[in-house]
Amino acid sequence: MQLGLRFYGALKDHLGEVKHIELADGSCVEDLRSMLVLEKPAAAPVLQVSAFAVDDRLAPATTRLKHGDRVDVLPPFSGG
Repeated sequence: MQLGLRFYGALKDHLGEVKHIELADGSCVEDLRSMLVLEKPAAAPVLQVSAFAVDDRLAPATTRLKHGDRVDVLPPFSGG
């Protein structure tokens, strides 16, 4: 299946802003996180604590992905 990814903050520096990837059918958010860590080990510390939003909804690690999903990878942030 093909997914569109968007990265923010420090992840954007490591992985670029937008990326399209192929992932095996039946994969979940945690599978995606693992694939990204393997692709860019330097980003692992940030990826391990990042939130994933699938089609604008925060998604737990067990969320199954489907072809065409748009995934936003959100590093920790704070604001005021």
